[in-house]
Amino acid sequence: MAETDLRAEVAKLRRRVRVLSAVVGRLVALLRGSDRGSVRVDVGDRATRARLLRAADRARKILA
Repeated sequence: MAETDLRAEVAKLRRRVRVLSAVVGRLVALLRGSDRGSVRVDVGDRATRARLLRAADRARKILA
């Protein structure tokens, strides 16, 4: 492989890592907000809601 091909592949893989990190971050925030580890989250708690919204904002910036 040529150096330019390798650089392009590295850039592509870095983008993929950013996207996957955003998705994992969102899932972790959802699980932290849940007492039982289920996906259903009661976001009545202000701290939980704020944490979820921050994770969503971070993910939105990366996924956009």
